[in-house]
Amino acid sequence: MTESLEALPERVERIEQKLDALWASVDALSASVDRRFETVDRRFDDIDKRFEEVNQHFAEQREYTEFAYSRLERRMASGFRRIEATMATGFQQIEARLDRIISGNVVLRESRKRSRRRGKSR
Repeated sequence: MTESLEALPERVERIEQKLDALWASVDALSASVDRRFETVDRRFDDIDKRFEEVNQHFAEQREYTEFAYSRLERRMASGFRRIEATMATGFQQIEARLDRIISGNVVLRESRKRSRRRGKSR
């Protein structure tokens, strides 16, 4: 037992050395993990920044699309109004011609009927 008591300080010294080495290893690992988390945090910050930029681009694209669509809609409405006016004028002209043709045919028919009646009565 005295031998084990005499060896006790040496054993305690070895245990202290092992604990110091273990502590240094844990400390180094902790520092390494901290650095990795900092790197990951920076990467996430970069990713967040990129997503924000993409969101901004989508918002800008939406604004431009709405602007272009409203401009196109105005141009189309204006063009349709011009086409409708042109068609209305054309239809009026066609209708007037048809009215003249129909009234001319009526007059022509009536004159033919009269001439036939005159021809029969002679």
